[in-house]
Amino acid sequence: MFNAVKNADEPVGGVTLAEGIAVRAPGKLTQQVIESLVDDIMLVDERALERALSLYLNVQKVLAEGAGAAGLAAILEYPD
Repeated sequence: MFNAVKNADEPVGGVTLAEGIAVRAPGKLTQQVIESLVDDIMLVDERALERALSLYLNVQKVLAEGAGAAGLAAILEYPD
């Protein structure tokens, strides 16, 4: 999605905890919704996802899927 919205050429693929959002090409409808409603898309690395998942598990006692922790990972990586 990052590449599609930002017209970028970042590498895509590989093993990730957030496989639910690690897609090579977004669907047309999904891309239209994102372009009309989302202000920015940020990338986070696996370490940030691991940290966010750990916080959910240890603090909130919630087991989240990797993609579900991506928002918290972005907040932790980019607090501004």
